[in-house]
Amino acid sequence: MVGPLHTRSAPRHDAGGVTPEDGHEGPYTQRLSICCRRGIKTACAQAGPASAAARASNEGAPLGDYTPEEFDSIIDINVKSVLNGCQAASRVLEEGGVIINTSSMVSKMGQPSGVGYPMSKFAVNGITISLARELGPRGIRVNAVAPGVTATDMDASLPEEMIKPIADAIPMKRVGRPEDVANAFVFLASDMASYVTGAVLPVDGGMTV
Repeated sequence: MVGPLHTRSAPRHDAGGVTPEDGHEGPYTQRLSICCRRGIKTACAQAGPASAAARASNEGAPLGDYTPEEFDSIIDINVKSVLNGCQAASRVLEEGGVIINTSSMVSKMGQPSGVGYPMSKFAVNGITISLARELGPRGIRVNAVAPGVTATDMDASLPEEMIKPIADAIPMKRVGRPEDVANAFVFLASDMASYVTGAVLPVDGGMTV
């Protein structure tokens, strides 16, 4: 669940989740299982007019190794969760607001193994674009952010000799930073993007151009 149209200071992360800064009653970010429609409604009630962002599940295997259960899992996490989240958010955002989904650079370029993941992100793009048309008359903007290779905690332990070839293949010659992706969400949620809807914004250093 990503914070609302008018963002302020960064939230404080506690063991029980994300809470607003001391003395700050403005909107904040809360992490929930977005598959839970009641969870979306609860988060929106606590955070005020909020955007919805789907969490990613990057499961992959060669085509011949996929099981029906694995395909179902990817669809549940990456597609049904987005649809459920958008539906719940649209009911809370009666007139005006922003829904932001999480796509991926592989939704534009695919990947050589693990077809389920890019398939699910193509679906996220379709949901985003279609709902932008459906919800636009109500003043609700629907966009998505498509991150590329990003330096997360998981990547921090990788040796330089593994990271350098990846960075060299990116036109900007570096991997993304988490704040690069976060800033894209903040922009799309802000009034600076008040006339932007149906966009799938790449944040990938030029990998998909």
